[in-house]
Amino acid sequence: MTTFAAGAIPRHLPLAAAALTVAAVTGGLVAAAPVVIVPAGLALAVIAAALVSAEIATLVVLFLLFVNVPGVAVGNGAPLVLAAAVPLVLGIPLLAALRRGERIVFTPTFVCMLGLLLIAVASSLTSRYTDVALENVRTFLFEGVLLYFLVSNVVRTPAMLRRAMWALLAGAACLALITIVQATTHTYYRDYGGFAKPDPSFLIGKSTARATGPLGDPNYYGQILLVAAAIGLVFTWRAATPVQRLLAGAATALSAYAIALTYSRGTAVALLVLLILMAAMRYFRGWQVLAMMAAVGVLLVAVPSYADRVATLSNLTSAGAQTGTDPSADESAQGRSTELKAGVAAFVDHPVLGVGPGVFPLHYREYAEQVGGYLHDATPAGPEKGLEAKREAHNIVVAQAADLGLAGLLVFCGLVALTLAGLIRVRAANLRRGRRDCADLATALLLAVLGYLLTGAFLTLAYETYFWMLLGLAGAATSLALREHPPAGSGARRMSAP
Repeated sequence: MTTFAAGAIPRHLPLAAAALTVAAVTGGLVAAAPVVIVPAGLALAVIAAALVSAEIATLVVLFLLFVNVPGVAVGNGAPLVLAAAVPLVLGIPLLAALRRGERIVFTPTFVCMLGLLLIAVASSLTSRYTDVALENVRTFLFEGVLLYFLVSNVVRTPAMLRRAMWALLAGAACLALITIVQATTHTYYRDYGGFAKPDPSFLIGKSTARATGPLGDPNYYGQILLVAAAIGLVFTWRAATPVQRLLAGAATALSAYAIALTYSRGTAVALLVLLILMAAMRYFRGWQVLAMMAAVGVLLVAVPSYADRVATLSNLTSAGAQTGTDPSADESAQGRSTELKAGVAAFVDHPVLGVGPGVFPLHYREYAEQVGGYLHDATPAGPEKGLEAKREAHNIVVAQAADLGLAGLLVFCGLVALTLAGLIRVRAANLRRGRRDCADLATALLLAVLGYLLTGAFLTLAYETYFWMLLGLAGAATSLALREHPPAGSGARRMSAP
């Protein structure tokens, strides 16, 4: 459905190389002087980018959002308004596009998001915790609806889409480098300015130190690294030149190593599924499969305890057993099983509009006691240490059902289906035209979205900025397809690729 310009990356190779280099240097500087760099760097980067170029501003904002610089800056004392204003910088390239005579894009996914917003408002008004629910609606409005709209509208050319994906990969390389420095130096109690927060469970002596990145949670950190790794894998195998493939391969290797340091089993399973999908799409030759097997072997040697943790997946069959009845049962899996059942019970009790957006954790104990199983009594660490535990449903589908009921679940599944179907059509259309390089971009986004959803089978939609930013890029790819190759008889203007 779209034709991505072949050769766009070669013309902009210096930009890609510079981005990855800056990412690496930034990681090192954060380790040295994070308190100074975070707030000042945020302000200077955004202001400078906006003054120099609207396109550069877009790339800088995407990079900053992926690295979670706004959130880290607030944690280091920067005003909240500064962090909130970062995505709004994307309004600059949007205004520039409108001045050029471009039209505002409203994708079907965006329309579904507006419907989801209305359902969230209605659910909030019927919730027992209206104030908490409305606060989550506000978050969805700015970090979801507005961000998706801006991203899907500012990425106006195939070349820009490609550069945006490189920006995400650069962001992952930056975070991964900080994580690797932390693990190599065993400085697990340092937070590196907020970009490598200590693992809460490690702080109370319950586990090996797991990398948590700027999010403070190893599983969600593994999720966003997987998104970048999916893009990086495609770029590593199919970028236009050896230098580009080397850059992508280096960023992907850093991300994979950081994923291992999270010890996230769900991320490991999702990565395996993505590799199988890529093999089914004939991305790998025989020698490349052997090379990947060797790379995995090296990774497991470098982080041997990760292999031990992944091996515990064999104990998950006893996750539903009553506490204390099976000594081989995985305690974490038992807890998640209870949380999953509690989420289903909440949905059954509130089938139409749910308990309210983001409100299920406040109902966790009520429904956990109802369904039985492993129960978390109190929060073990963090700002709410010792308070009554507020647990998520640990499944993106169940969480949507519990929070927003059947109405919200259907709309959410609909917008995800629209996104995936659009990317599949883009990929298929380019393959039919013999544009393998163009299909690769759609494939990278498709794998990234699937990777997020696969890990979402074990998580909820927390840190939703990443999800909606990714869907925004997918929406941009689909809208580019319609502009370049409009349906017959539509009268739409064909957009020539740069």
